Amino acid sequence: LVSYSVSGIGTKLATAIRGGYVPDVVDGDDINAQLFIYHDAFDNLTPLLDKLPFRDRLNKPMLSLGVHDGQYYSVPFAADISLLYYNKALFKRAGLNPNDPPKSLTQVVADARKITKLGHGIKGYSFGGDSAGLWGFTIAPSAWAEKGYTFAGRTGHQRAVIGDNAPLAGTLQALRTMWRDGSAPQSDRTQTGATWGADFDAGTIGIWPGNWVTVQLHAPKFPFGVTELPGPTHGSSAFAGGDSVAIPRGARNPSGAWEYIRFALQPAQQELLPKAGYTPVRTDLLHSPKLAKYPAVLEGMRALRTNAYAPNTIAYETVINEESGPFQAMCMSAVFGSTPVRRVLRNAQAQFNTAMAEAQS
Repeated sequence: LVSYSVSGIGTKLATAIRGGYVPDVVDGDDINAQLFIYHDAFDNLTPLLDKLPFRDRLNKPMLSLGVHDGQYYSVPFAADISLLYYNKALFKRAGLNPNDPPKSLTQVVADARKITKLGHGIKGYSFGGDSAGLWGFTIAPSAWAEKGYTFAGRTGHQRAVIGDNAPLAGTLQALRTMWRDGSAPQSDRTQTGATWGADFDAGTIGIWPGNWVTVQLHAPKFPFGVTELPGPTHGSSAFAGGDSVAIPRGARNPSGAWEYIRFALQPAQQELLPKAGYTPVRTDLLHSPKLAKYPAVLEGMRALRTNAYAPNTIAYETVINEESGPFQAMCMSAVFGSTPVRRVLRNAQAQFNTAMAEAQS
């Protein structure tokens, strides 16, 4: 079992596939699986997947990232879901209902202002403002909540939807508002992800778009709630991230590889994931007694049954996830700059077109 990355398509894994000597199982970020699948690097798992007795209980958003031309080439293994975490103690102190999380970014802005008024270094909201990965993982889902998807068209021949993406504009406008009125820490502007979530875990942030692995790592000493990431005015979504597994072309022991994958998807193994910071990918474990002590994980599992999403594209790394890519530049300009947000998005469309052409060439 080895992990794969986007760079591996041109280096170690691709070289191994061409040479006919590859690992039996590969594991990697589900959002990058499609690039390998598109280049015919993975075996078709559809016949094996269809025979699984729990096939329909694997979460659909992650499973869909392994689909190409109606066939399945990767299987979800461990989920990493972006959700909205909030400090119930700060909510109560600010006169907010700790059992009523915000249902829109409009409400997030209003709640963040009330929490910020508590003073003493407390801020209402915090985000990773200098990380392409965090923009995509924690901010883009709010646009998806109102169907503001970034990619449109058939995989390999897609276009970027930026210039007229109203939900994305509304999402970035909400962040600009909180940044300008002081509801977010100044340090968010340079937050690369190195200390992402530390301020929330320290109890000085009211609302934070984040993930379970970061919260679980630091074990906050205050009561917190979790909900899906809200849209600008309505709806909710979550990034269906995490790891998927696949069998590369030319694997020496594909039957053994599949047995390993089946083993990894059994309840006993899946129920161990929350302790390591991940979320099970089997929806039938939602009512498992062993998971009852992980309410944030259960919320992620519910999101995987309803509104979670991740784009099925070969362009994600180039367009969204690269630090020098157009998505981060656009988001930072929209939130921290002075040009109107809608104009920032219209101006960015050309850069996205160029990046899409490069990624799909």
